[in-house]
Amino acid sequence: MKKEIKKTIYGIIALLIIILLCIIIKYILFYNNEIILEINSEKIILSKNSKNTVIDLKTLNSEYDTIITCNNDTTNIKINGKDFEHGKINLGTLDISKDNKIVITRNEEILATINTLPNKFPEYTFEGKSDIEGDYYITTYAGDDDKHYIMKLNNDGKLIYYKNVLLSFDFKKIITEDGKVRYTYLESSKEQLEDANSFFYCYLVVMDEKYNVINKISYDEETLAESHTYYYINDNEYIISTYEREKVNNIPEELTNKEEVEVLASKIKLVKNNETIWEFKTTDYEELYEYSTETNNFNSEVIGDKDYTHLNSITIDPKDGNILASFRNIDSILKLDINTGKLIWILGGKGDEFSLTEEQLFSKQHSLSFDKEGNLVIFDNGNDNEKTRIIKLKYNETKKTIEEFKEYSTGSFSPYMGSVQIIDEEKNIALICHGANNYLDYLFEERNLNTNETTVKFSFIGLKYLYKVNKI
Repeated sequence: MKKEIKKTIYGIIALLIIILLCIIIKYILFYNNEIILEINSEKIILSKNSKNTVIDLKTLNSEYDTIITCNNDTTNIKINGKDFEHGKINLGTLDISKDNKIVITRNEEILATINTLPNKFPEYTFEGKSDIEGDYYITTYAGDDDKHYIMKLNNDGKLIYYKNVLLSFDFKKIITEDGKVRYTYLESSKEQLEDANSFFYCYLVVMDEKYNVINKISYDEETLAESHTYYYINDNEYIISTYEREKVNNIPEELTNKEEVEVLASKIKLVKNNETIWEFKTTDYEELYEYSTETNNFNSEVIGDKDYTHLNSITIDPKDGNILASFRNIDSILKLDINTGKLIWILGGKGDEFSLTEEQLFSKQHSLSFDKEGNLVIFDNGNDNEKTRIIKLKYNETKKTIEEFKEYSTGSFSPYMGSVQIIDEEKNIALICHGANNYLDYLFEERNLNTNETTVKFSFIGLKYLYKVNKI
């Protein structure tokens, strides 16, 4: 009996020794040979035998302190000449530039150099100077997968924030109704609809005031959002859109020879407190098939040929809180009831209810917004006559008439994409993104619409297109 007890004790001791040896080996092989850093929560792993390793950060901002922490041995390790205190170094606010580096040394040998501006970051030019308060919010539209960024530039065109992302759209800053700062953008999921190249399935990404991701929103549990538009009201209320295959049998006979047709439906929904309040769907309105002027081959077997409405912009009417939505392929703006999602009226296109004149009609428009005077501001791509313009109009909803109408030529033609934002009401200065434009050598500008004077021009070097830009 005593022998058996001794054997058991010896066995336990042997097991404990093995466990201890494993811990020691793990420490020697892992912790003792690697430096594990976190730079503003981005993990960087370095071998202690590294020499002159070059690292690109995924994200950085120059507005808040850059904090570097180390989870293991920091003996003789310095960051930009600073020692770790309790496993942490505060580098303060960092200038983002090619010349500014974060240098990691051990015993005065350089282990690694971290670029504050990644080597793959797209080069850009910024000409002029803006006198109008606000920062520019930009997303790269074209380029290699590892070169897609969201970015924030100050009034002088200096980069103050970037983040390496998948293909993304409509980056902007939002002050919510309850006073919170949010940064939002649509990021591609890489799950795409076959034969439909006019949009990308995305998540709506929400970040807090320090650019920490706090939410990723899809259209619903089974469907992703899409890349054109959204309207974020607060953390518990937002409007989001998608495109979805749908089999329908309500297409007028003169438009198809089939009893049932699969089309690409545009959908919008209002979400409050994680509950869908309503959903608007273009296929519920039979007349929209007849109003379509592009991508309306309902007899085609290709789903992309039946994106017959093509939603691309949403805004809120400040007078009554209802929704205005731009549908490119019917050359129309639809007003929807904010409480029910029901169609209220149609402005423009074949179904126009406001008696627009030939000169007032717009085509393939993008980018809806309201200025402080209550004018609806439209980026009219002008595909019908290949002349792009900025439109300002006031409508009377009771009489269904246009009370004021102004147009401003961009002097060029943008057949796809593009946006406009009035950034100085008094001087009538607009921020104009020219979208897919092969005639200009710049992507966006600040222009006085009264004098046609341009004060700022921006362009990426080697990237031709820009879907939209915001100044906030």
